[in-house]
Amino acid sequence: MSFIEKETNYFMFMQLKDLAFSFMKKDVDIQYNQVSFLDIHAPKVTISSFWENRTTKKHLGEKSDIYLRALGNYHFSDRQAFVQFLNQNQSNRLPAFIKQLTAFLEDIRLEEKIRSLRPGTGRSFSFRREQYARFFQDQLKVNRNRGFDSDTLFCYLSLAIFKGMDVFEESILTIPDATMAKIKERLYRIFDCRNTEEVIDLAWNIYEMTEEYVAIDMINAYFTLPKIKSRDMKENEEDESIDELFPTWSRKRKKETKETFLQFDDVDGEHQDTKFTKSPRESESTDQVMASVQGQSQQADLNDHSEASNQQLQDEEDKEEFNKGKANRYALAIEKDIEPLTEQDLNDYERLRQKVTLEKKRLVKLLTDILDRKKEHNYRRLHYGKLDKKLVRFLTEENPKMFVKKDEDMTFDCTFSLLVDCSSSMMNKMNKTKETIVLFHETLKQLNISHSVMGFWEDGLDSDDEYQPNYFHEVIPFQNSLQKSSGPHIMQLQPEEDNRDGFAIRYAGHKLSKQNEQNKFLFVLTDGKPAAFNYFQNGIMDTKEAIQQLNKKNVRTIGVQMDQQDEQQEKIMESMYNQHYLMIDNLNEMSAQFAGILKKLIMQSGS
Repeated sequence: MSFIEKETNYFMFMQLKDLAFSFMKKDVDIQYNQVSFLDIHAPKVTISSFWENRTTKKHLGEKSDIYLRALGNYHFSDRQAFVQFLNQNQSNRLPAFIKQLTAFLEDIRLEEKIRSLRPGTGRSFSFRREQYARFFQDQLKVNRNRGFDSDTLFCYLSLAIFKGMDVFEESILTIPDATMAKIKERLYRIFDCRNTEEVIDLAWNIYEMTEEYVAIDMINAYFTLPKIKSRDMKENEEDESIDELFPTWSRKRKKETKETFLQFDDVDGEHQDTKFTKSPRESESTDQVMASVQGQSQQADLNDHSEASNQQLQDEEDKEEFNKGKANRYALAIEKDIEPLTEQDLNDYERLRQKVTLEKKRLVKLLTDILDRKKEHNYRRLHYGKLDKKLVRFLTEENPKMFVKKDEDMTFDCTFSLLVDCSSSMMNKMNKTKETIVLFHETLKQLNISHSVMGFWEDGLDSDDEYQPNYFHEVIPFQNSLQKSSGPHIMQLQPEEDNRDGFAIRYAGHKLSKQNEQNKFLFVLTDGKPAAFNYFQNGIMDTKEAIQQLNKKNVRTIGVQMDQQDEQQEKIMESMYNQHYLMIDNLNEMSAQFAGILKKLIMQSGS
């Protein structure tokens, strides 16, 4: 398994997600699947696993799937026509064949339409046709040798579209040459079809001409129709959307659920199987799907409040629900209590406080001077108001402004939350990290800026497919952040186990969004890529989505990555945080670099 190759897939998925969003104007989930299709109600677009071994630098094949689904099926396919077709096809003798033929012909119609509207898509579609033509030429021989009648005929008809009417001279199956010539002639009417209804009529017409020559239905799955559900069906179904609601818990409990892996109905176009055939399906190289990318749609029971603490039940803010994200369906937030301070905590904190005193004084003085200058500009040198006691400007300036406004306190209208990665990989970085946290806390406390400091980690040893406990150790809560004795609790942060960044960012961002200040900033101190149970494949995507969701709540998220500055790691940070991240390769300079970005953000918040 190559780490670099998997990271490249992450970046590709993000590009495709942005491309789908530009067409559909809504957030779209992108996944690998055996066949490509559009789930209109999720919404979701799947990329065919056919492209896994045929990818290019510009991902032409994957983009062609996005063009056909997010632009073609979503905007130019008749959904009601598909619903009627699927209902009619249920009693058909060869349902898989006619369904795949209809899906294939609709793709051809949409491809021509998209090419005419967006000529820039031509390169992707040309690559698509070239690759499928090679594939179906090989599949034709394989299916013919195995006696798969419908599959053989489907491959032949596909090649007739891709390579022309005279692609083969010999007869296919037992279909007479004259009949095959009429079938191909009818097949080419696809280029004259103007809508989905005409495509379906053409597919039924070809089916009627070939049905008597075909003994069994299709074995293999190459194409499928969009996944369509009527509104009545959707209202009666359990909600499976990614915006799940999740209550916060204060102590650990085991989540019990009886639900099993969600299986989709073949008629809806999710997964093809062998239920229409008499023989088992042969496995192929194109059948391999990134299983860990799929299967995240399970739903946990969220109504068991039996072990919630009394303190939490009384705290309405902590009981509020938040969107934890699809990838974190079984993640549970557990608040770790602040422990009593020890003599060692007090001594260690005082040592670090003395160490950052000079940097803190420099930072506080700079920011205080900036605030004073803004105050001078806003409240002095006015054309009207109360006469200023400083009259020297009357003699030194040609047109002096001698009046002032009533003196009012001026503050920085901002609040901060510092989220600290407490995974095991922080073992050799935690001491320097604490030094930076102390600087952060002491500076904001002196400037009277509300803030919080919270460590996070996942208990990897206790995690399984249906239970992933995530601990949050808020050593400095907002309500105590300006108290003189709050700092030493920072020393209680220690390296633990795994890090589920997307879930932690949602959790901390939810608390931060409820603060009254206008400018809200969330710092994430981390040493690398998210890593937790069943989180390897989708950790980066989930973290990116969490940050995007907080942006909509007016919470800016800044990533601070420590001690691992290489090109690949920087790409990961950029993919998650866009341009809002800081790379620190020398831990000895961490406090100074962090102070620089903290100063910049506070300066923007002066009011």
